[in-house]
Amino acid sequence: MAYFCKNTDLKGPLLTYCFFLFFAFSSLAQDSTYPLANQSFYQFISSYRFEGCRFSTYNQTSVRFIDFKNTNWKNYVQQMVNLNNRLYIHLLGSGLVYGSTMDENGQIFMKRLDHTEHFGYNINSFTFSANQKLYNIGGYGLWRWNGQLRLFQEKTQQWELEPLNTERVISPENPGVPVWVSPDKGRLVSLGYLTGNEAIKGTGNQSVNLVPELIQLDLKKFDWTEMGKLNPYYSKMFKPEQLLLHLDDGLLFSNYGPVYLLDLHRFVIRELINRDFQNLMFKKIRGSVNWSKGNTIYFAHPDKKAIDSLVLNLAYFRDADQSIFADSPIETLIGWAIATLLLVGGVIWIRYGKRKIKLAPSEGGQQEMKPDNTLISPYPDNGIFEAVEKSLLRLLIENARQRGQRTGTEEVNRVLGVGQKSLDMQKRKRSDVIRAINGKYKLICPHLNQPLIERVKSDVDARLFEYFLLQEEIDNLMKFVSTDGD
Repeated sequence: MAYFCKNTDLKGPLLTYCFFLFFAFSSLAQDSTYPLANQSFYQFISSYRFEGCRFSTYNQTSVRFIDFKNTNWKNYVQQMVNLNNRLYIHLLGSGLVYGSTMDENGQIFMKRLDHTEHFGYNINSFTFSANQKLYNIGGYGLWRWNGQLRLFQEKTQQWELEPLNTERVISPENPGVPVWVSPDKGRLVSLGYLTGNEAIKGTGNQSVNLVPELIQLDLKKFDWTEMGKLNPYYSKMFKPEQLLLHLDDGLLFSNYGPVYLLDLHRFVIRELINRDFQNLMFKKIRGSVNWSKGNTIYFAHPDKKAIDSLVLNLAYFRDADQSIFADSPIETLIGWAIATLLLVGGVIWIRYGKRKIKLAPSEGGQQEMKPDNTLISPYPDNGIFEAVEKSLLRLLIENARQRGQRTGTEEVNRVLGVGQKSLDMQKRKRSDVIRAINGKYKLICPHLNQPLIERVKSDVDARLFEYFLLQEEIDNLMKFVSTDGD
């Protein structure tokens, strides 16, 4: 050490190294036990009746169960589960695990249980309980996405890998898809999986690609099973940003339009038809912690004493028209065969019909043809607009009819599911959807000389825009956005 201190060439680098080493350890420093602020809330949710429940938030960044104050962990997403009548909190993106403990006065604290130094390998992963154990699956690290299933061993205070028959790369956040665990903890279902490597460019300059195929993991045998390709009509709607709740029956989705229940017991789609329940649910869900037990949904906030609930009755739903899965190869082949026959028949009819057309001569001895000014759209009335386009049109109609006002940019962003995205992405999404709506409506009504949806600068703030429909087209537009045909 004396040599290093006397050597002026090494003294500078050595002091710099010691400084950064001290800073790294001091920034990672944290307490081993943390008190919980709202004791009544945690005493309620640690009840035995919520055994196995996973506590979720509508916005993961809005709730922190443990207040890490100014440490490095204050911004980490915290996932809480009730396991063996004890609360566990896992910090996603790390190996940190905390378990609840109670002192002699009945106060609940969170005590660190792990002894790990692994960080950054399971960002955007999914933590859950099964078979009386704590698991974490999927996510990404410094160089790749993964489908590893990790088991926390409290005795050794370490995470261990649980071998699987194959690795399916999953993540419950973008660019992944929602994940669900059955109430009996016997299976885990993912609405797709990722392929590729984040270190290698893929299609569209993306490191990974999403395969929209429903897969199921047996949590006793630890084997993945491919259940089938998702129906494209619904797969584009069942995205993480549109997920409302994890329920015992499945997953609840909405894009500020229709609310759909993806029933993962019977593998069917159900649509919510009770609007009163829908409105009440939307009021309770924002900024809250939610979980379900049986057919009851609970809503609460760690900083408040009030805990609310709603009973979800399956009678509030009706079966949707389309299947959860895409057509099987045989059905697809039959469909293509029928379409081909219809196409060939149409071509033959057109060619044969042209030969048979005989126009009666006019008095001047020349043939006349009466013009047909009717343009027939190639789309059925209830199929021309996609679900997100219908949601936007319904919003514009409601604001125009019931409130007599234009629709602001923020409302449009929420309906399009980009309220939390960047300004560039919001602008691009609004432009694409509105352009598509205007183009499709022009096919239906070619007589229009102006777009169906237009925008003007806001009277309140000239930097913002407001959107409105052509008033005279609203009545005609209603038949294309009716919920009966969705």
